[in-house]
Parts: sequence; C-alpha cells; structure tokens
Amino acid sequence: MLPDKGTVLVLVGQQVDATDVIAEAPSRLKHILIDVPNALGIPYNKFSRELITRNVGEKLFKGDVLAENRKRFNRILRAPADGEIMMISRGRVLYELLQPAVPIRANYPGLIVEVIPDYGVILETMGALIQGIWGNGKVSTAPLHIIHNDAGGMLTLAQIDDSLRGVIGLAGQCRDQATMRAAAELPMKGLILGSMSSELVEMARQLPLPVILLEGFTGTGINQAAAKILYENEKREVCLNAIEMNRYRGDRPEVIIPLQETGEVMSENYEFRQGRMVRVLDDPHKSAIGIIEAVHHEPVMLANGLWTKTATIRLENNKKISSPIVNLEILD
Repeated sequence: MLPDKGTVLVLVGQQVDATDVIAEAPSRLKHILIDVPNALGIPYNKFSRELITRNVGEKLFKGDVLAENRKRFNRILRAPADGEIMMISRGRVLYELLQPAVPIRANYPGLIVEVIPDYGVILETMGALIQGIWGNGKVSTAPLHIIHNDAGGMLTLAQIDDSLRGVIGLAGQCRDQATMRAAAELPMKGLILGSMSSELVEMARQLPLPVILLEGFTGTGINQAAAKILYENEKREVCLNAIEMNRYRGDRPEVIIPLQETGEVMSENYEFRQGRMVRVLDDPHKSAIGIIEAVHHEPVMLANGLWTKTATIRLENNKKISSPIVNLEILD
C-alpha cells in the first residue's frame, strides 16, 4: 500500500516479479527559504536583486549558480539540490526541491489478485513462509546461501568472502559490528539470522541490505522448524521483507521462498489444540519447538500470581513442559 493517494501501475491477473514497481505516489513537496544576502555575506542595505542570477519559475540542478557577488567577496551561491524557484522577495528565495516519486515494489513474485484503486494491490504468491521477530526495514530478493550448517553457528568476519557476493546469507548468530559492515560492503543481498547482539541494532538499521532476526536478541540460533525449511531450499531465490514488527497492524518481518508447485491457501486458524506444532516464546524454554499434547481450558495460577490457560507441550528432546498459551506461537 502507498502511504498517500497515487497511481497503481498493474492490473488484476498480471504476473509480477519481486522488483517490479506496482504503484507510485507523487513526490511530497519540500520547500526551503534561502537567505541570499546572508549566504553571500552582504549587509541587507547593500544587497541588490541583480546579484540573484535566476528568475521565478527557473528549474535548477544541484550545483547550478543561484547568486554571485564577484565585485568584493567573490562568493558564489549554488542550488542545494535539484529544484525550482517559486518566489524571490527582499533577497530571499523560496526554493522547491524536486523529489522523486515514491515507488512501491511487489517484493515477491506472484499474481495480482485485487487492485485497491489509488493505493495498492493484493498479491498472491505460493511458497514457504517464515516470520521473524525483528527487521531493519529493507527488502531484497536473491539466492539463499547457507553459511553455517549449524543452526546456532556464529557468523564471523573470516567467513565474509567472495562466495557470499550477491546472495542472502543464513547463519545462527552475529555479535560483531565489523562482520555486519563487511557483509554490506561485499555486498551481500541480505542476512537471515537467528539472533544478534542488541548493540548492533542501530548499525543494522543503517545497512543497505535487509537483516531479519528469527528469534530476536536471545543469544540462540535458528529454531529447528525454520532451519529445516531454509536448509532444504538452499540456492533457491528467497524474498526478504524485513519490515519492522508491529503487533497492532499484524506486520512481521518475513522470509518467503516462492515455489512453483501448487499448494493450499495458508490457514488462518490460530486455535490451540492437541497435535499442533508450536514455538515457546518465553524463558526458560524460549524458541524451543514442540507438539501440544493437551490444552487446559480451566485457568491456573502461575508463580507470579496471574491466572491463565495453559497447555502441555512435548518438546523435540521428548521433554514435557507446561506453558501459558499466551507464550506459545503456532507454527503449522
């Protein structure tokens, strides 16, 4: 969806690639007021309109001469960016910056199934979906490369080499700024991690490549359910939409692996019941995967004094635990 009213560029039934622009909104107008006498170092009572070498309505490129004073100070004032002169009054220039249109890309290869006039589309794609916990707001599509066969493996600077150029890398963890910086400079097209140090958040937000954390800032690797899907699809094109998580809108960073095979529409049944695969979201078993053996609908009191519904889970190591349902996430 576009943030403002714009133009949708595709039609229902049209196939699109991940990088295709599907809609765009007009650029948002931005104006700056340029104080020419002050910029040229001339007192207002000695300023002359003739020093401004341009007229209202002229469009300038960044660096074009806007005004100059060669008689005394030999100073030149240049356009700060591409734009147009909207007004000249008492030595001040109202300058409108020319901003490019705001594009929205498909982000995933798929079929346009509905057009929302002036704002966007609903896109359908078939494949595997893995949702994460944190993303840095970037989007990319590239082949998947497994850096570590160990779902908890640490990404290090020594592993960043030419074999990772132009791919989306998969590793369990990252704790080092130099490693993240080297991945961007190579450049890689994206990183899928189980977790990373919280100290890397601000730097990761500035990187040009998408970074997705499947577990968050836990100090753990990738959960086995997600790792199985990713390992089985190495070298396939994967789409990273590292949108920032927003529980109110239902936004979560996503990894989508488009597949050619036909399949069923993803279930939106979030009922907790016996036999469902879940992930534990809280300590001491955070990120553990298991199967629900029983759901207890009568609330019980926890050690912290809260009353809540719980479920009995058999983890992958065959250990049974009891967990509040609010601390579980359905995976299947």
